[in-house]
Amino acid sequence: MPGTEAIVAIDTATLAETKRYQLGKGVQPKYPAVAGGQLWFGFDSPSSEGERGQIGSVDIASPEETVTLGSGMEDGWYSAPRLAADPGAPNVLAAAREGSSFTGLAVYDVSEGTRTRVAHGPSDTGPNGESQYQSYLYDFDITPDGKNVLVTVHPVHQCASLCRVLPPPPPHWAH
Repeated sequence: MPGTEAIVAIDTATLAETKRYQLGKGVQPKYPAVAGGQLWFGFDSPSSEGERGQIGSVDIASPEETVTLGSGMEDGWYSAPRLAADPGAPNVLAAAREGSSFTGLAVYDVSEGTRTRVAHGPSDTGPNGESQYQSYLYDFDITPDGKNVLVTVHPVHQCASLCRVLPPPPPHWAH
């Protein structure tokens, strides 16, 4: 809910609030995604310095519903990253940089309750060493098996160079 510094669960039948997860002063969550038994979200750090984008989580499987906010700028997101997950690959979380002329992607294994980055890209250097320009992120998602990240950028014709940047995840993701 905008301006609440919280994530709110809403009953789909009644549209009534059923749960509120307080996140902390200045934390405005964006782009929620469920993976690894947790509710993940992107957010901008209340700090106004440097790369502010971070990823936080709420352990919705535990009775304590522990909130964990990203610490430091471990992934270099300059603003809250967009997140994606799919129930078919329950331990895979993908993140993408939005609003930048260089589209950044990352894939995390969240099977242990924390994020472990297993892939990131794309490089700004092409396969033959040439400089390549990546365009603005339009949308992205992960496939139901968790093995691919689908990316569209603007202009769309540049998608081909982004779609091949992430290797398939380790075999244990295919369960």
